[in-house]
Order: sequence, then C-alpha cells, then structure tokens
Amino acid sequence: MFYIDTSQISLFGRIISIYALMPVAGAAAASLAALVYAKLKGINKEMAFRLTLVVLLISAVMQLYENHMPYWLLPFAVLFGSSAVVALYAYAGKRENKTCEYLGLSSIIMPIYLGFSKTGCFFTGCCYGKRYDGAFSVTYCKNAFCQVKNIPLFPIQLLTAVLLIITAAVAFAILIKNQSSLTWLCAVSFMWTVYYGCSSFGDKSSNLMIIGQTDFSKIICLTAFVIFLIVTVAEIKRSKNEEKHFTDSVN
Repeated sequence: MFYIDTSQISLFGRIISIYALMPVAGAAAASLAALVYAKLKGINKEMAFRLTLVVLLISAVMQLYENHMPYWLLPFAVLFGSSAVVALYAYAGKRENKTCEYLGLSSIIMPIYLGFSKTGCFFTGCCYGKRYDGAFSVTYCKNAFCQVKNIPLFPIQLLTAVLLIITAAVAFAILIKNQSSLTWLCAVSFMWTVYYGCSSFGDKSSNLMIIGQTDFSKIICLTAFVIFLIVTVAEIKRSKNEEKHFTDSVN
C-alpha cells in the first residue's frame, strides 16, 4: 500500500513538481538509451540523437493535448504521430541502409519516455485509478495534488509506467540480437496497447458502458493489441523458417 502526501520535491533549493520533473528525466533516459543502442548497432550516433529529440517532442505534444482534443480526432492524432515517427526513422535508416536498426530505436525510446511521464502522473494523482482496497492500493493524503484524498485507489499510472519500461527493456534486449523489421512493430503496438489499455480499462471513470474519450482509447488499445498478436505470430513463423532454412543448408 502506497501513501503519497506530496507531489513536489526540493531540488537545489527549489520546489519542483514531480509531474514536471519526470518527463525531463524520461527524455534524458531515452537519449542515453538511444546513444547506447546506436553504439551497439553501429548506426550514426548524432543522427540517432537528433531523431530521438524529434520523437520526444512529438510524444510530449501528443501527451499535452490528447485530453483537450475532440474525441473523434484522438485516433487520427495517434495514427499521424506514429506514422510521422516511422517515416522519420525509415528515411534515416534508408540513407545508411540500416532501416531495421533505426526503426528498432523508435520502439525503445518512446516507451521509456512515456514510462517516466506516467510515473509523474502517479505521484501527482492527476489520472487516478478506480477505488481499490488491495495490497497495492495508493492513497493520496492532504498535501497531494490529487482531487480524491484519503481513499485507497488502484495505482493505474504506476502499472502503466512499469509495463512501458519493461516493454522498452525487452525490445532493447531483442533488437540488439535481432535484425527483423517486425520486432519494432511488435514493440510499438504493445506499447500503445499498454498506454491506452490501462487508461481505458483502469482509469477513474471508465467502465464497459462509458461514453466519450475512453471508448476511443479502447478502440486504439484493442486495435494495437490485434496488430501485436498478428505481428508476433508472423515473427515466430519467420524465425522458425529461418532456423529451418539454416538447418537445411547445413545438412
């Protein structure tokens, strides 16, 4: 059980909101991961770093404005933002003939940044979960920013953050050894499944009968999950075919 009594910390003599600090920490962690990945995969570090900054900017803008968009516009904004990221990385990869490596980088930095940002949401309590009395509940006390105080809630934003960081770590581990063009799509689709799935099925006001933005979140989540399943099956088949081809060539 978590108890949060403040949404701010003191840093260098100044009071700073954790909600504002965590995206900055996420950007720094994502940039560091990009440089490490670029070194291990042998791609241009400067180009990888620049592209990372662009993707972080796109992610930040989408995160800031997603709650202010008309409901009908949200799916198109997600599609446009994701397509812009893919196009940028594909173009950069084509110039160096390393498209798979650059696309893989995009599937690592986005969940890292969003994971850190959702940690800030957790400490702030701006997007709290449903009422929950279990062992992992979170209770916001009187000095926290959360509007619902002294009531145990489900830590939906913390769960989102943990799943996003795990997604980035698994994608990083796989992509270091794998050159498949499908791996990055698998990671990105799972990232959107987690990001919108946790929001639509575990947030404060959502249930199976809710109308409004959570319906669109569910559509995006379920669509991304279907893509994830299809790509995962395709990736498994591809790996088996490659292994069979290699065995046949050896024999």
